[in-house]
Amino acid sequence: MENKLINIGIQVVPLDEPDRSFPIIDECIATIAQSGLRHEVGAMETVVEGTFDELQLLVAALHRLLSIKPGLSFLLNLRYHIHNGRNVYMAEKTKKFR
Repeated sequence: MENKLINIGIQVVPLDEPDRSFPIIDECIATIAQSGLRHEVGAMETVVEGTFDELQLLVAALHRLLSIKPGLSFLLNLRYHIHNGRNVYMAEKTKKFR
């Protein structure tokens, strides 16, 4: 697999106990921040930039984090932006709006 940069949109949706939702989401965002990968937190998802392998490791870390929460049911929505042959940068997609 190419070692190009790609983007992933990550959305974590806890399905139970609304009062538990934001602390769980905060933990996920902290895990993303600790990865050292470039990321932007949005209201509905966090977008992360890295290689496919780096992003797969991050997704696995998030799954582990969520899976140890007793009784938690959750959605982990993932969207990838991959451009064969070149890097995908978040900044290229948003610079005209900043």
